[in-house]
This record gives sequence, C-alpha cells and structure tokens, in this order.
Amino acid sequence: MKPRSAALPVALAALALFASGCSGDARDDDSELSDDELATFDQNYTFRYELPPNDLFKAPFTQEFPFELEKHGMKLKAIIRPTAKVHVQSPVIEGHATVGKRRFASLLAGRPVPKILDAELKASSTYSTDLSVDVDLQWSNTNGMAWSNYPPPEQARNMADLLHDMDVKALANRALTLATGLGKKKVPLVAKDGTTREDLPVGVHYDVVVTCDIEELDGNLKGTFRTGATGTVVARAIYNVDGVEQRRFRRDPTHKFEIDTSDFKITPAPSFRFDGVTQHVKGSCSVQPVAVVKFAEDVGVRVRLDARSSFETRVEAASDMTPEWRLHATPELALWGEADITLPIIHRTLDKETLLFSKKFPEVNTTVGGAK
Repeated sequence: MKPRSAALPVALAALALFASGCSGDARDDDSELSDDELATFDQNYTFRYELPPNDLFKAPFTQEFPFELEKHGMKLKAIIRPTAKVHVQSPVIEGHATVGKRRFASLLAGRPVPKILDAELKASSTYSTDLSVDVDLQWSNTNGMAWSNYPPPEQARNMADLLHDMDVKALANRALTLATGLGKKKVPLVAKDGTTREDLPVGVHYDVVVTCDIEELDGNLKGTFRTGATGTVVARAIYNVDGVEQRRFRRDPTHKFEIDTSDFKITPAPSFRFDGVTQHVKGSCSVQPVAVVKFAEDVGVRVRLDARSSFETRVEAASDMTPEWRLHATPELALWGEADITLPIIHRTLDKETLLFSKKFPEVNTTVGGAK
C-alpha cells in the first residue's frame, strides 16, 4: 500500500516514540504529565499472587513437534519431542503499578478513563527443571530414496544449508510451547488504604517453553539429550514505553533491580544417549519457565528463566588410544525481562527484552551413552 503522504513515516515514528502499553486507544503524551497532575489523579497500587505449585506442575509436560523441509534435492524429516519436568516451590508474582488516565479518551468519554502508565514485576520461586529432548532426524532424496546412515559427502554443504533453514524457519519461528496459561488468574490492584479496584485487573500466569537448535549434523540421528537445573530465582522487570530497564517516573531513585540466582546448580548434568548409530551432532536446548503479567490483551511484562545447554558429540582418543565418542556440553543460565508494547492506531506490537543476568557453568565432558 502506498503512503498517503510523505509525512506518514514521520507520523509512524512519532507513534513509536510516544506509544503507551495500552492497546486500541489513541495515546496522549502522558510522559509530559506534571507532578501536580500526577498527584491529583495518578495513584500507586500493588498486586500480589502466590500461585498453587502443586496444581500447576503435577505431571511432566511433553509434546511432539514434526518438521519436513526440502531443498537442493534433499529432504529432512525431523521429529523433536521435548519432555520437561518442572517443579516450582512458593511461586510468587507481585509488584506495583502507577495508574493514570488516557487524556484523549477521557475527554471523549466525559470521565476519567484509566490506564497503567508504569509497572514493576517481581517474580520469585525455587525451580527444579529436568529436560529431555528426543531427536529423530532422517535424510533422504526428494524422490524418496533414503540414505542408510550418512548422506554422500558432496551433500555436506547442502545439509548445512537445510539445517540452517530448519533452525531459522521452523524452530526459531515456532516456539516449542509445552504449556501456557498455568495458574491463570485476575488479580486486583490494591491501593495504600487497602481498597481495590476492579476496572484494571492484572492477569498473571506461567508458561513453559522449550527451544532447540541443531547447528551441525553428519547424517541420520536418533537419540536423547538431557539436562536440567535447580535453584531459587528472584528477579524484577519494569514495564513502560522505554522498555524493561528504565523507569519513566522516578519517584524512588533507591529502588533497584533485584537479581538472586546464587544457589543455582545444573542437575541432572547434560548427557546424550544414542538410540541408533553414533553420530556427530552440535546444537543446544533449553527449558524456559516464564512468569507473565498482563495489563491488557497482549500487553504486559515477563520474567523468563532460560536454562540452556549447548552440546556437541565427537570422536576422541581415550587414554588407551582407543577412539570413543564423548559429549561436550556447556550449561548456561540467563534471566530476561521482557515487555510487549502495542502501538496505538496501527496496533503493532514491539517486543522489548533486556538481559538481567547470565552465567556460564563449567563444561561437561563425558562419555556418550547408549550407542548401538
């Protein structure tokens, strides 16, 4: 569609700069509100919800994700089946929010129309995750002729290209979501005097997502990668039009981010078991419990724990000079604060994320198990 005028790109840029976290209404420049205006209408509210862990994570989460890709006369048929056992103790989602008004909408309605201007989420819990990923990757020609174990050497570059497409087009754009909306509940905002307001309920829930990517593979692969992590997480993320780190309203300059992952351990340690011919494979997998707070449809803030392990299997000489297959894996832990901001009028969602914490654990070097 052609722009109506040369001013349209400028108008869209202005919308991006002044967009609020509320969907569907034209936004007024609330960032220019004075302290007096804030005092007469804006109020600080708190919210808190302790989720019932036993009801949320009773059984392991598992699902099968099939993919088929064709390119360069080759076909890759992949089945990835992650299974995540997640235990969460004392999961608490809490925070505070500043409520203001939509100026333009309030003028049209003849009454104050509220919106959340600024909010802060704190998620705390003790996680225990055990992730196993069954991987079945089979190569063939597009005419249906399968290779027994290893495709012809001249196809190596084409294989790498097809693997890249699987990561970018399939896995990266199709999150392996095992569970969503766990413990979903509307939580009221509570004022300092203890009164609540029901017109701006805060939605809270947990999601469980798995990600995997395969960077290198020499042929057919059938096996299981396993890893896990356990520890306490206390993390804070901020929601506003500037993203998850910067506050628009600095009423309390001493209010700092709180990050605590001091007791985290990688358990069970990464391992790889082959159910077929031992194979060189390189990639990574992660399990991601996500604490979510929604202020409107598709508008909110998240704290995402990413317990990830990169891995590679390769042949090495043992102490007796007998070659053996070994697994090299590097576990990592990352915490992300994420915010979704929906631009008014054009309804475009901007995903903003900030890395709050990251840590690498020592490399695991162990014998590959289960090869036949």
